[in-house]
Amino acid sequence: MRISRPATLSLRAVALLYLALLLLLPLGVVFVRTFEHGIGTAWNWMTTPAAVNAFWLTVKLAAIAVPLNTIFGVGCALVLVRGHGRGRAVLDSLIDLPFVVSPVIVGLALILVYGEQGWFGKWFVQHGIPIIYSWPGMAIATIFVSLPFVVREVAPVLIEIGDEHFIARGFPVEIHHDDLERSFAYPGAPFHAPASPWKVRGRAPHLDEHAERLLGVPDGGAG
Repeated sequence: MRISRPATLSLRAVALLYLALLLLLPLGVVFVRTFEHGIGTAWNWMTTPAAVNAFWLTVKLAAIAVPLNTIFGVGCALVLVRGHGRGRAVLDSLIDLPFVVSPVIVGLALILVYGEQGWFGKWFVQHGIPIIYSWPGMAIATIFVSLPFVVREVAPVLIEIGDEHFIARGFPVEIHHDDLERSFAYPGAPFHAPASPWKVRGRAPHLDEHAERLLGVPDGGAG
């Protein structure tokens, strides 16, 4: 079914109008209310001790959350895309947990775990490390909420790249029998190979000699 050009332009106009109402209108209201008393008054508000502390707190949380989310986000994406273990489905469900759980529930869970009367909160408080109502609790909440976005953005890129890039750079990968058959039956389908010593399990009957030479499969297959 082919959509006519007027219908396409109408759909685009509706989408842009929706985005404008959803994003630009609130931003415009905030901008107007901020500078309604003049730039000097707004600057005085932004340079108060409370505003400066809030700014540096934001910088501190970003400096903590971004590197940790990068490390663990890319690691989780590699496990989901290249892994074959049974725990992959459990990890996939846990990553989506912040999307389905209310922020109120997340805050309550943090209080129950790290509050003064929580499971681990007493130990931290006794050692002078408050978690709740302090920047460590904010950092934990920020990482918990933002980690799924990193994983869900990196995973499609890894799927698009496939395993040829890793093989070309000499990274050890593991290719399973089913992956070989599926990849050559459907060109462009990526291998699912975790980081482990190179090993080809079994011999895919549909591979020709040229494909076996490219993959380094010896005659008779490798067990």
